[in-house]
Amino acid sequence: MGLSLKKLRYNHNRQLNIHNTRVSIAYQKVKSSHRHMNNLQIGNIDGQTNTQHSMPQCSIEIEDQLIKEVLTFTKKSTKI
Repeated sequence: MGLSLKKLRYNHNRQLNIHNTRVSIAYQKVKSSHRHMNNLQIGNIDGQTNTQHSMPQCSIEIEDQLIKEVLTFTKKSTKI
């Protein structure tokens, strides 16, 4: 017969651990990017007002990547 249930469970748990690690790393990148943006302020030429930077494109791309990763894994894990 094919793969045993024990082997399937092991492979599934291994994939889940890899996925969780990737999500955690991506989340930390987004979090640090947001923290950096919150700390970074620029003053106008007259020095009277401060405006905050908007969220950088890189963290938006990381969030998109994170969403894709979660959706891809969810599709794969529901097949087992």
